[in-house]
Amino acid sequence: MFYKKIWPAHYFLTALSCFFLIGFSHYFYEQGGLIRGQQSYAQQIYGGDYFVVLHPGVYWMASFLAHIGSWPVEDSLSWLLSIHVALLLCALIWALKLLDSNKADPYAYLLGAFAVMIAAPIGIPLVSPYVYNFTSYNRSAFLLRNGTHTAMLPYAMAVFGLLGYVLCTLKNTGVFLRRYALLAAILLCMSSLIKPSFAVSIIPATIIYMLFGRFSWKERGQVLYMVIPTIFLILCQFYIGFIHNPFAPRTIHLTISPWTVWTENNIHPVLSLLLAVAFPLFVLIYRGRKFYAPAIIAWMALAIAIIPYIFLMQVPGISSMADRDFEWSYLDARQILFLCSVAEWWKWMREEASEHAAGLPVRVRPVQLAGLLLILHAMFGYMRLVLIDMPK
Repeated sequence: MFYKKIWPAHYFLTALSCFFLIGFSHYFYEQGGLIRGQQSYAQQIYGGDYFVVLHPGVYWMASFLAHIGSWPVEDSLSWLLSIHVALLLCALIWALKLLDSNKADPYAYLLGAFAVMIAAPIGIPLVSPYVYNFTSYNRSAFLLRNGTHTAMLPYAMAVFGLLGYVLCTLKNTGVFLRRYALLAAILLCMSSLIKPSFAVSIIPATIIYMLFGRFSWKERGQVLYMVIPTIFLILCQFYIGFIHNPFAPRTIHLTISPWTVWTENNIHPVLSLLLAVAFPLFVLIYRGRKFYAPAIIAWMALAIAIIPYIFLMQVPGISSMADRDFEWSYLDARQILFLCSVAEWWKWMREEASEHAAGLPVRVRPVQLAGLLLILHAMFGYMRLVLIDMPK
């Protein structure tokens, strides 16, 4: 029927418009507020100053948009970040379609993307004061308060979907999809220019997976070529950020201080981590033997991102004694973990449906418990979005 073709697009456009309005209302409201520092960087680049920052991508784009549109650079930055909020939903839907080999219903992609987008750790009273504490263990990756992170997420999610699709195709058929790999390499560079938090965890995880996986050296080289340009870019960013920047000298350096950052506002770091990944962990316990390349890489990326978050600290911190810059990699790894776990959960549900004949008595199954955990993650993410991140 004709309406069946219209309604998926109708729901998609409605959801896209809603998320654009969320970003639009937030970033125009916050002009001169939480994104003041990012506006300052964009204004300096727009004014012709050769100001070099650790991740200049979003400021370059805002300056370019202000030049071609003759708008104030503050408005250009707000428009740009609002568009990227909507692009994040598109990127998540596309990534889910790439990771889902059996192609689910369009409604499932939309709901799955929404759940992954806002998923946050599950809150427990007296252990994680969820709504009232702006701490890392109850954040979702979809954090409107940081504009550069918001702008980076669409590219990161698209890269992970493309990477998973390329690796699964390579492992199953031996065919290397050059166009998809080239697009992934370009988007990975763009994500690192905007904020390198995603690249610093996904690149080592991909390299480890390719080196120890059952691939030929030719196949390993083909995949590793995707990440080599971004590796050089990250080295330049690290040099500018922590070693020498002639345009904006910094005195920040790194020091080893285990658990200082994570426990600054969190007295239960291990329990908080388990609450943050309850759904992916549950899927891992029941589906670990059937995991495919994207899920393995996502778990390795999470482990790699947690290590510096636990042991390293920037001194002096920008906003507190223990600056939280290493937290962004942990949040990014956690979101791609939810992304591939949702795709694996769909596969799990299909297998359950095929194994159980019609007429059997209804009973609680692990796949249903996994769905309940995902709903709880999305519910607490929605609470945070509405009660903390949205403008009052």
